[in-house]
Amino acid sequence: MEESKKTFGFVATAAVLGLAALGNAWINQPGNSAEAEEIGKPFYEEFTSTEAARSLEVSAIDPETGSLKRFGVESDGDLWRIPTHFDYPAEAAARIAETSASVMGIDRQALVGRGESEFEKFGVVDPLAEDIEDPETAGKRITLKDENGDPLVDYIIGNEVEESVPVRDPNDFDIEAEKDFYVRRADEVKTFRVSLDIDLSTRFSDWIDPDLLRINRPDVTEVSINNYKIEERGAGAFGMTQLFKAQGDQLMLSRPTPADSWLLDGMDDQKEELETTRINEILGVLDELKIVGVRPKFKYDGKQLLTPELAPADIPEFKADPQKANAAYQALQEDLMDKGFNFGGSQEQLELVSENGELEFGTSKGLRYRLHVGKAFSEDDETIEIGSAAKDDAEDDADADPKEESSKDDSNRFMYVRVTFDENLLGPRPEEPKLPEAPTKPEGYEPAKESKDETEAGDAEQPAESEAADAKPESEEAAEERNPEFVAYEEALAAFETAKSEHEMNLTRHKQDNETFDKKIADGKKLVDELNQRFGDWYYVISASNLNTLQSTREDLVKAAESEAGGGAPTTPVAPDISFPNIPGGGGTFENGPDADKAAGEMEELQPESEAEEKVKPDSEEKAEASAGESDVKEEAKAEEKVPAEEKPAETEAGEGGEPAETESEKSDDG
Repeated sequence: MEESKKTFGFVATAAVLGLAALGNAWINQPGNSAEAEEIGKPFYEEFTSTEAARSLEVSAIDPETGSLKRFGVESDGDLWRIPTHFDYPAEAAARIAETSASVMGIDRQALVGRGESEFEKFGVVDPLAEDIEDPETAGKRITLKDENGDPLVDYIIGNEVEESVPVRDPNDFDIEAEKDFYVRRADEVKTFRVSLDIDLSTRFSDWIDPDLLRINRPDVTEVSINNYKIEERGAGAFGMTQLFKAQGDQLMLSRPTPADSWLLDGMDDQKEELETTRINEILGVLDELKIVGVRPKFKYDGKQLLTPELAPADIPEFKADPQKANAAYQALQEDLMDKGFNFGGSQEQLELVSENGELEFGTSKGLRYRLHVGKAFSEDDETIEIGSAAKDDAEDDADADPKEESSKDDSNRFMYVRVTFDENLLGPRPEEPKLPEAPTKPEGYEPAKESKDETEAGDAEQPAESEAADAKPESEEAAEERNPEFVAYEEALAAFETAKSEHEMNLTRHKQDNETFDKKIADGKKLVDELNQRFGDWYYVISASNLNTLQSTREDLVKAAESEAGGGAPTTPVAPDISFPNIPGGGGTFENGPDADKAAGEMEELQPESEAEEKVKPDSEEKAEASAGESDVKEEAKAEEKVPAEEKPAETEAGEGGEPAETESEKSDDG
């Protein structure tokens, strides 16, 4: 009975699920043959290549604020720019290509809605519509257009299938592969279920290279920190307030090569040592500086007014009309002041001063960076990336209570970046090897005579042994007869020939080293040009979370040197006075008393290792050894006198095997 109930339950459940599936299929089935033909076909059949795309735009409603957020990139055929961000270059080319490809060939998979009344249900309300009642019902609109402005694709992507209406961050549009969403064409009312694999974002930083400086930390070989405050002194270079630097800490860190240790100018190595942890923190901040936002610099007729070296740009119009030039530079100065920068020095020798100091560093590639830190910019992300002009913010800051300035320590700040090429950072140019001077031939020089060939055997009698011993070889006689200057010249000439061969090899090596050095110069200058193309038109908004590290003081970089164990510098031990009186019980002096070994051991422990190794015996010991030697000689002499002459052994000659020869008495006994 129980088994029958279970079986019936399974059958009933299956029937309900089957009916539900049939109902869903019936509801979503195409109403006519035209709808049936649409299933499985692409939304845009004509869009088969991304090469025709010239613009991409993403629009979304922020569910928290209800405000519209739009992000777009445009291409002129060569370069993609971001019109919503002052036409800043869209450096993430790979993202643009991937995004364009991901919206190509999307197929209609299942029809789920046929009219506008269902837009809210599926979350496909157009975010560009003016009468949106509930921001959470709006989808994200993605539009690609060609060079004529005609849409290649125009989608509105709604909610994820089988989920309640989600509240998603409008900046994020990272959809995992094989997830289904409700999608419709912007010019249609039908909504379809679609599987999407797409990655879109309305964040500015996702479409650019956020790495500001593009450096490798190990390449940095110089860091110069210049902390100062700005002072005003009357009229400036262009009729405005002239500013000067009230100098604070000026710190110069350097290392000859990336493999060497850091050095600080003016540091007392005996009393101070570097905080290497702080230096590594500075390098880390430089390596990881990220772009938060940008603002364009003032230009005259599309031209920059200053070079990276702060020299006035060569603009022919200004030479013909000085008043026009003066007005343009005043406008540039006002633009600088809005961001926390200004001109210092004179019109002939301009300086750029910054509200929050500057930092300069050089790399082993020959690049010298100068970073000027401007005023705080503490608006929200949207304002930083897109929003209101910085001038309005600067005016607000000017009216702010000075007591509140401390609250902006962690806010974002403007940064002005300049890069120049400095060949000195590459190290010294390879020096051309010099050939040693050839030796000067002495006057009357004659080369050495060749030695005569040995006479053939039997042509003449050999001289007697005594005559042969007295005779000198002819070559030796010739050497004695030759002028020493001639001999020295020949030796110098041989050395010169060797040096000449080495010089040829050194020249080849020098040529290669010089070509490598010239390539470093060319590569460095090319990189400087590329970076200035990037930096030249922009003020950057930088996260200030680590900028305090860059504005380090001497106290941050230097600490007292650690003393040796026991405190203070090590001192050389002083040997004890060894002029002790005779020691009772054993007599004698320090050298031969009963405690001599103990005292000598104590002295050895007190002596430095270098002295212990070079110890010499006391004079008394040397005298004792000398006297002992003399007494031994005398004793041997006396012993010899006491031995009778007949009993003295005859001098022996070493026999075979080293045995002494027999004496005369032994011979007679044997006879």
